[in-house]
Amino acid sequence: MLVSDLINASLRKIGVLSSGEAIESTRQAEALIALQNMLRLWGALGATSYYVVKETLPLVDAKVSYTWGDGGDIATARPTSVLGGHVDTETRPVNLISEREYRNIATKTTPGQPTSIYVNYTYPLATMYVYPVTSGDGHSLYLDALKPFTETSSFATVADTLSFPVYYEEPIICNLAIRLAPEYGRTASEDLKSLALFGLTALKEIHAVNKMEFVESILLRTPVGADTLRSK
Repeated sequence: MLVSDLINASLRKIGVLSSGEAIESTRQAEALIALQNMLRLWGALGATSYYVVKETLPLVDAKVSYTWGDGGDIATARPTSVLGGHVDTETRPVNLISEREYRNIATKTTPGQPTSIYVNYTYPLATMYVYPVTSGDGHSLYLDALKPFTETSSFATVADTLSFPVYYEEPIICNLAIRLAPEYGRTASEDLKSLALFGLTALKEIHAVNKMEFVESILLRTPVGADTLRSK
């Protein structure tokens, strides 16, 4: 969804716009700042919002693993999770495999076109293992990564595209509408307030459950007292 479409949807909720209308660029820029501030606050409240980022990684011959994060082979924000990917074209998808599946590969340096990746979400850099490894073919790996919104640079203009999980859209639109209403001399309806509160509460609960499931999965495979417990 374009940032401008999200803003327009919020303004329709409070009756500022009719279907098909758009606001002037100055107002859009103001609404963008309000949206960015809102998402930062959500992160502080435990309702971290996520967006999907498309990453490109030129593969290096015979290289088994790549680091991901500030200063890594992929020098962008460390992902929360990798949703999928492909090599060169979308007709060559790669499989996301588990740590156990990767560990069971006998010869991890087998050359060929990569078909599988295993991502170890270590901190501060995640590590991604590719199998088979490339061999003189100049392949590139294209990845869809889920990352938490933390900075303005996540979307800098209203022309940028937001790829949130679908269940984020309504809570964001409704809560942004309530934030923008006073600037237009409007009052949000009680129904809109209830919907916004319900959506934000649901996101906080989803985030809490997902975090707990991750911690439990680590505990199940990490000896008590070990110092290898990592935060995702």
